[in-house]
Amino acid sequence: MKKFCITRIEIYDVIENEAFFTNFTKGINVVTGRDNHVGKSSLLKSIYYSFGCNVDYDSAWDKKSKLVSVNFMLDNKLYKISRLDNKYLLQDSEGQILLRTKEVSKKLAPFLSELFEMEIYLTNKDKKVELAPPVFFFLPYYIDQDKGWSNEPFNSFLNLDQFKKTERLKCLYYHLGLYNKETFKLTNEIENLKDKKIRFEHLNTKYTDFKEILEDEIEVLEVLNNNELYKSLDELRNNITEKLVKLDEVKNKINISKSTLSNLEYNLEILKNNFKHQDNINFITCPRCGFTKRKSFPYKIENIIIGEFSRHNTEFSIYELNKMIDEQKKNINDYTDIYTDLYTEISIKKQKVENNDVFTKFINGKGRENIKLDFDKKIANNAIQINDLKTEIRSKKKYLNEKKDPKQLNEWYEKEVKNFLHGLNAWDERASSKITLIKPFKGQGNLAVKSIVASYLSLFKVMEISNTKVTKFTFIVDSPRTKEASENSSIEILSKITDISNLEQVIIATVDFDFYSGDIKSDVNKIVLKDQKHLLNKTFYTELNNGEFIKFMKNSKNW
Repeated sequence: MKKFCITRIEIYDVIENEAFFTNFTKGINVVTGRDNHVGKSSLLKSIYYSFGCNVDYDSAWDKKSKLVSVNFMLDNKLYKISRLDNKYLLQDSEGQILLRTKEVSKKLAPFLSELFEMEIYLTNKDKKVELAPPVFFFLPYYIDQDKGWSNEPFNSFLNLDQFKKTERLKCLYYHLGLYNKETFKLTNEIENLKDKKIRFEHLNTKYTDFKEILEDEIEVLEVLNNNELYKSLDELRNNITEKLVKLDEVKNKINISKSTLSNLEYNLEILKNNFKHQDNINFITCPRCGFTKRKSFPYKIENIIIGEFSRHNTEFSIYELNKMIDEQKKNINDYTDIYTDLYTEISIKKQKVENNDVFTKFINGKGRENIKLDFDKKIANNAIQINDLKTEIRSKKKYLNEKKDPKQLNEWYEKEVKNFLHGLNAWDERASSKITLIKPFKGQGNLAVKSIVASYLSLFKVMEISNTKVTKFTFIVDSPRTKEASENSSIEILSKITDISNLEQVIIATVDFDFYSGDIKSDVNKIVLKDQKHLLNKTFYTELNNGEFIKFMKNSKNW
């Protein structure tokens, strides 16, 4: 748990060059004045506005031109958060930038969650669990002058409609420490298991539908019984197998003939080449110098006789090789014709099988039966998965409900609400509805203000009773006497608010505080506003002398 405290606020009008600033202390701070319209509400609205909350400003307040900077302490560490329209800047005590962003949900919310050591997860209207925006850190710590004093507590900020009302109020369980990272993790696991179970159930629905269609399509075969059909299948398979063996034999013979033909053609080429070069026997070449010399006449006579014999022999060999080549070509053509005939015959048999209606129905029927059996297996396996998931979901839900059981907190809360209302003379004995954190008490008419105060103060009291180890924020109350006609009631309400003991800081805005402060025992830091409709002025702007900072915030290139 971290201790949170607002120490200072600065507000700049970046167009009119006007400003305001003031300091806050721990304990009770009161923003007051003798008159209305001096800027008390605008000042208080601006505090949590700087943290990313949207508030209902007066129409005369141009929030787009207002730069708000709030200094705050967390466990004695100083930070500064600034907002200009949709631009946010968070700095440490040395002025170093920790975060600069225009994205509240994606950047600011996670950063503040880590800084405050507090994460709030809520389920949006699309049934998706998400990290809640920063406004939910401050929802139980702000009562707005305009929206906060109706008969509905915890409803002072704008733009909360992304979550249903009961879901929004579940953030109170995080502030009380009932919900935390562990419970969120368990909740997320349960949701994932539910999604997984739904996927299996959808698959089983599809598988069952497919299976029923297949069952309607399966026909009983009457033309042939299974034995006859299997016999026909065996005969056909054997016949096709024989043809395929012959086909392979013929294919092998073709390959052998092609190989033989290739060798014969190669030998023929060699003989023809040798035959061309037989005239070279009339010359002799020196192997060393390459000099060529015609052979002697007697030697030529001898070689002519030998050459004639060789020529006749080569011509005969060429003739024989050509004859053998022609024979192999004929073999290849014959084998190719046989191969083509066999292939055609097998194709015809296959086509005949495909055109056999009984056989086709049998095969289709067997295929459908096999597919149906496969669906049966899948449905059974999915059913096991679904049952296992149901068991796991029940187990996790039971554990989660034990961890998240708000019964004790609600009992304490109801008791404290009644105590506060009795103390303010505002309890209506006719009220029979049960009071819970997500269904708070709603007072009617003159009792509305007191019921609102009781709702908030009872929550803080339950935090104290349960010893909550969660960061608590500054309680900001704007104009608690707005709807109170009775001076005594105003004094009672202010006394109750300033008597809070378990919060670091309270900031109240009210008119004529001194007149109603007689019963207040705490020390009070008073901030008195005097100028009507002029909270900001040029004197403060000059005194602050923050032109460079304003220029940085305005520069779109920095964002």
